[in-house]
Amino acid sequence: MKYKIDVLDVAFASDDNYVKFMAVTIVSLVNSINNRFKINIHVITNNISNNNIDKLNKLCIELECVNYIKVYQINPDVFEDCPMYDWIKYSKLSIADVLPRDIKTCLLLDVDLVFLSSIDEIFSFNFPNDKILYAVLDYNKSDRKILSSKENSSFIKLNSKKYFNSGVMYIDLDKWRLNNIKNKCFDFLRNFKATPYYPEQDALNYVLCDYFLELPFNWNFLCHSIPLKEKIINYRLPFSCKDSGLKEYLLHCTLNEYEENYKNIKILHFAGGFVPWKNFFNKLDLNFNPICIYRKEWWSIADSIHIFRDDFEKLQFDNFEQDLFYLNNSIKNIICENVNYKKQVNNIKSTLSYNIGNIIVKSFKKWYRGDLFIMPFRILFFYVRYKVKK
Repeated sequence: MKYKIDVLDVAFASDDNYVKFMAVTIVSLVNSINNRFKINIHVITNNISNNNIDKLNKLCIELECVNYIKVYQINPDVFEDCPMYDWIKYSKLSIADVLPRDIKTCLLLDVDLVFLSSIDEIFSFNFPNDKILYAVLDYNKSDRKILSSKENSSFIKLNSKKYFNSGVMYIDLDKWRLNNIKNKCFDFLRNFKATPYYPEQDALNYVLCDYFLELPFNWNFLCHSIPLKEKIINYRLPFSCKDSGLKEYLLHCTLNEYEENYKNIKILHFAGGFVPWKNFFNKLDLNFNPICIYRKEWWSIADSIHIFRDDFEKLQFDNFEQDLFYLNNSIKNIICENVNYKKQVNNIKSTLSYNIGNIIVKSFKKWYRGDLFIMPFRILFFYVRYKVKK
């Protein structure tokens, strides 16, 4: 297979809090391509320390297929007239302004990802006509209403059937610049109350609804949709697919398409709090068991990055403390519940019906000693004594 190009430009928006997680995503990408092409890494930030920049440079030296990791410092004041959200999310909108003009395409990623298989096909992607980016459809939700920030209480409704997830986007940067996408998104954010957790995603969907190409689900496989079992055979998917017969379905794929994508996940997205770097008991299922989606795989990569070893060891220690706190509270709750159960058991044992039943059971067990003959007298004796005490 001939590639048109042999270099992939990959970009992240990050700060000091997320650098180590970004490093895991980078290493997982490198592992998945197995030196079949080269990578340029671009990091947009306003707050990455020199210490972490040095670590990224050392990581670059260790990764043979990475040409460079370049950090771009931007001033968050450019977002000052937008609603107060996480500036990192806004900085993604400035990607085409920050990267050099000679870079024509870019894979823009969130830091909470892990690559599980090859993405070689990306070199065959074209941008026909007015299409500006490739992305995966997000969950189908009927309530994507965005209120106006003005006092007239008007709103717009984003198209759930064409609403994409911004965690993985392959972008034509020239068309992004030509169509002034950044400023159009900022205009949206100034005039509408975007969803607090993903304002840039709402803005991008408002502006680019008709200008993106859909990628298969496995290019941005949201971890929510992974069944909490090892196998999905004979397992009812907890998320409705579009062939479920339901009017309101969540996944824009059939069950067969889902299963095929699940067997060949390219990029796994730890969205919605199911992140592997948090403490073990951070997310629990209905049976109070920890939800550990690809946790071992993620930590296997993290443990291999010795440059960030101190960061990950501290993280593990903090997680251990939180787990101990959780277990301590759980034990306290169990003890309290056990005390309550004992009180309830003692109350039951003091009832007339329990004691008469106990006499009957014991009499039948010792029938060979003639206890059945004296059982009525024992019951009568206990009944009289019980009434006297009452």
